[in-house]
Amino acid sequence: MHLEGLWRVVIIAPVSYIALAFVIRLAGKRVLSNMNPFDLLVTVAVGSTIAEFVLDQRVKFWHGMLALMVPLALQFAVAWLASHSQRVEKGVKQHPAMLLWNGEMLPEMLHHEMITESEVREAARKAGMTSLQEAKAIVLEVDGMISVVRQSAGSHPEESSTLKDVKRSPEG
Repeated sequence: MHLEGLWRVVIIAPVSYIALAFVIRLAGKRVLSNMNPFDLLVTVAVGSTIAEFVLDQRVKFWHGMLALMVPLALQFAVAWLASHSQRVEKGVKQHPAMLLWNGEMLPEMLHHEMITESEVREAARKAGMTSLQEAKAIVLEVDGMISVVRQSAGSHPEESSTLKDVKRSPEG
């Protein structure tokens, strides 16, 4: 299948789009969740592959389709392995980082995560707090967002805490 010029773009671009939509549908919700570094890598690779596939007439149709599917298949394989193995999960996934604990900034974590105190204070303000003492924790999530957990009246066992897997020191 060898198409010339604009007809190639008019035909291959929609076919690529449909193929990509089909693969994303097969892969499920995981593909559409918050991105981690591996997801970003796949997104860049797929975008680059589609551009090359659509515009370069030397790329044959089935070669382009295969090149489009390989990074998506790899992402699916890594996600599947991570969901079935704690060792793989630990190797490929990042963990949220504690920036503030019980109203006190954690300077080592701020430095390690390259976050300023003013960014932590901004997150607290956005959460409606007038004092950092109102926060049980402020956490840098893996997607780059900063979450604020308010102090609560009762204590909760570590096992059920939303802060269970949050990294509390640069080494940990």
